[in-house]
Amino acid sequence: LADDHDMTVLSVRYNTGRHISDNGRELAQLLSHLVSAWPVRVREINLIGHSMGGLVIRSAGHYARRQRTRGRRLPIGRRWTSKVRRVVLIGVPNTGAGLEAVVHSASAALWALPIPTTRLVGLGLDQRSAGIKDLRFGAIVEEDWAERDPGARQRNFPHLPDRLHRAKHLVIGGTITTDPDHPLAKMLGDVLVTSPSVSGRSTDGDLFPHATTRTFPKITHNTLAHHPDVYQAITDWW
Repeated sequence: LADDHDMTVLSVRYNTGRHISDNGRELAQLLSHLVSAWPVRVREINLIGHSMGGLVIRSAGHYARRQRTRGRRLPIGRRWTSKVRRVVLIGVPNTGAGLEAVVHSASAALWALPIPTTRLVGLGLDQRSAGIKDLRFGAIVEEDWAERDPGARQRNFPHLPDRLHRAKHLVIGGTITTDPDHPLAKMLGDVLVTSPSVSGRSTDGDLFPHATTRTFPKITHNTLAHHPDVYQAITDWW
């Protein structure tokens, strides 16, 4: 993007073990400081997130907008959300990751067996980090997980629609099969995330009703992050 569209590209590192909501809050603050400290006026911001990174982006947008709507006048540098022009979400489990749900169910089943060794395995599975557990249902704000049953098998909070209303969205997913409509593709998606989760379709409605969606056959979850065809789709849409 730096070469093809004359962009200044910055990468963000974060601790995937923490709750997504904690990382989202800090990203919102970081972007506020960035806009304030940038040596020239920032004309636009474009955000790209893969997998959990996309949930952190959505969380940051939520917290930034909520802070703005509490009746406080914020410095210009903190109003970064109005500068966001494009959001690219690549393999993002917007409504939850199927693999994390499977691991959670496996852990519950192992605990139910009256065998010490299986309970040890269940204990090991339960040591998954807060961030990984957030992937189960796509929890992006503190209210999604605080004071809720961590062992719940059904989502008990509504999914929040995207809060970066001025931005165009490109939603990218993959499938393990050549045919995206194959039953196996619908069940497993890119191995970690299914197509409905990537596109943000849920019982609460579409999270990204005006987004451009691209699905790449025979490209699995991790490969999406660096596949040339995915980048070509991004730069063509840009």
